[in-house]
Amino acid sequence: MNRRFSHLLMAAATLAAAASCSINNLGEVTGAEGPVVLTAGTETPVPVGDTRTVLAADTATVLWSANDAFALLGNDGSKSKFTLTSGAQKTVGSFAGTPTGAAPWYAIYPYDESVTRLPGELHFKLAAVQNYTSGTFSKGANPSIAKTASLDDPLQFKNLCGVLCLKLTGTSTLSRLVLHDLGGNLLWGDCTVALDGKEGTAEQTMTLSGGDNTLTLNLGSVALSLSTPQAFFFVVPAGALDRGFIVKAFDKNDNLCGVVQTQVANTPGRSEMVRMPAVATKFVSESADPLQRGYYKDLFMDGGIGLTSRTTLPAASYLNLDWEFYASLATGKTTAQDTLIQTEVFIGSDTDLNGALLYPDGEPRFRCIYVNGGKSTQHGASLGETGRNRIRAYYANGGAYVGTCAGCLISSKGYDSQATTTTYFGIWPGHTYHTKTDSGKSVTDTYTSMTIEPGCALLNYYDYGGDLQINGVRHNGGCYMSQIDYPVPAGTEILLRYLTPGPDSTKLNGSVSGWAYKATEESGRLCVIGSHPEGVSSGEQRDLFSAMIRYACDGNGCVTPKGTLSKGVAREMTRKTTDNQPANTRIGDKQYHHFNIELPADVDDFTLTLAGIGTSYDLYVGLARERTAWLGDSDYLLCTSGPTKSLRIKHLPAGKWSVCVYCPVTVTSTKTQYTSGAYYYQYSGETAVLNGVPYRIMASWNATGPNTGTGGNQPATPIPGTWD
Repeated sequence: MNRRFSHLLMAAATLAAAASCSINNLGEVTGAEGPVVLTAGTETPVPVGDTRTVLAADTATVLWSANDAFALLGNDGSKSKFTLTSGAQKTVGSFAGTPTGAAPWYAIYPYDESVTRLPGELHFKLAAVQNYTSGTFSKGANPSIAKTASLDDPLQFKNLCGVLCLKLTGTSTLSRLVLHDLGGNLLWGDCTVALDGKEGTAEQTMTLSGGDNTLTLNLGSVALSLSTPQAFFFVVPAGALDRGFIVKAFDKNDNLCGVVQTQVANTPGRSEMVRMPAVATKFVSESADPLQRGYYKDLFMDGGIGLTSRTTLPAASYLNLDWEFYASLATGKTTAQDTLIQTEVFIGSDTDLNGALLYPDGEPRFRCIYVNGGKSTQHGASLGETGRNRIRAYYANGGAYVGTCAGCLISSKGYDSQATTTTYFGIWPGHTYHTKTDSGKSVTDTYTSMTIEPGCALLNYYDYGGDLQINGVRHNGGCYMSQIDYPVPAGTEILLRYLTPGPDSTKLNGSVSGWAYKATEESGRLCVIGSHPEGVSSGEQRDLFSAMIRYACDGNGCVTPKGTLSKGVAREMTRKTTDNQPANTRIGDKQYHHFNIELPADVDDFTLTLAGIGTSYDLYVGLARERTAWLGDSDYLLCTSGPTKSLRIKHLPAGKWSVCVYCPVTVTSTKTQYTSGAYYYQYSGETAVLNGVPYRIMASWNATGPNTGTGGNQPATPIPGTWD
């Protein structure tokens, strides 16, 4: 049944619409024997004065749609289907079918094979997904029932649900909207209606089970307008939304792009519509890819002291990355200013105690770091042990690492022998060897070819001409991984091999030129090469370097929860970087913190409270069952302005719940050139967020079962695959 409302108003209101069906027997029919045609008509809405909000001259009209059908159930549970034969897009339609069973009969619209009648009960399903239809709600989404003791009596259909009408403005093109009930009311699932004579009244009993509080409205592709609000209709069970709701908007790439939220009760009664005022979606952005969530930006390029001072990176534009860099452009002797800038970038300052690469708790702030070619030992020495430890922490805590030439060398434990080079990062636990000719000279200023290892992961991204070979890659000193001189560390993936790496260097043919390595589930993935494809702006070499970045980023570390929240125990997240207590450290800009809540039994009156401490910065909080909570993937989410939130849920089922805290505040970043010639990105604006936003979080509840939940507020041990 297609409900078309004759007036779409711009103000908030509720109105009711109910349909009636009268029966007209064509031909001689005795009792319930033989085929009949049921003529179904619509009735005028409940008078305006009976609605919760009075709107002058507001009416609603009910129209039948092509292929509409309802089920007629006899008192023995037998079921027959009645299908519309005429009257589509009219208020009166004819339905043909053969009734079965005996009186009294119940009719339910829409028809579904799952509809059943048991003694005293009627069972059917509310779907988890509804489909957008302009000017109305999803066909078949609004169930209604009728009862008759005789086929000669009229059927009076009564709606079982209510409707939420949301009007949005904006500039996005949307693919779907997701409605979340903030009180935990089920919005879909298995429905049971008590057949006690109260059907279609305020005392009607309808219960749901097996569903959840989230309802999806598939839009296909609907463009919003800034000037004309677009109406969207959700059919919801009567009594839902009594503690408010949130609606998430997703764009054509299924990225979260906006949110509408209210914690004010907007409860539709049976056969009532709640019309919300036109609102603009609040811009809240999040990628559909979980691996891209929770970082300040995608990539940081290291062109610091001793390295190539590159200020462009073709792959960054090709992949549409949000990125920054540091390029020390000083000529001759390194100046004090170069050292100062590099120290502020990598090690930190009073404004940013942990440096640009890391969040206050040591987690990676950028998704990937790319380290340029140049002089590996000089760069490593210029960073000092503290700077090198920043890189080590970045990788160990999940950051992706890409290096070319010197960036490849410095990632290893050492070069040209099995000794450890103390100025190297050592994040790949193997040794690199400089490429040399057969006579011992360094292979420099030349171009090499490479073969792609069969089954190489880089083939998942591009085909490189389909010949497993890449020609003319610039090479200048570079390195390779020996499979003879030093054992290949377990977990190392061979990606590429040299093919004719220069004159008089045939012994290098087949040596490993590119490889990948991931130490643990929590660490990032390293992807390095001994040559220089990074400067090429088209073709196979651009694809090669782009694939290295993509493969490294696809290996970002898994989510590591900060710990498990105990019932009624406030967890203080107030520590600074210098305290070295990451499980209780403040949250950074555009960062997530995750926590667990273990509920062995269902609980009532669940409350999750988030409070910023001494701050006015916005903080968001989300909750999800049996999966990681994110802004775009949560069962409950609060993202209103301000640092304090309180989520109150009437009933929460047992299970493993994930809590996310998100800080949307960030800095203004400006590319700056200094007198030494160095380029780096200077931060301004909300710089206090760089040292973290302190907050307190607490969960409390009443138990309905024998167990009240556990948790010691200790750091959690991550379980591979559990959260992503």
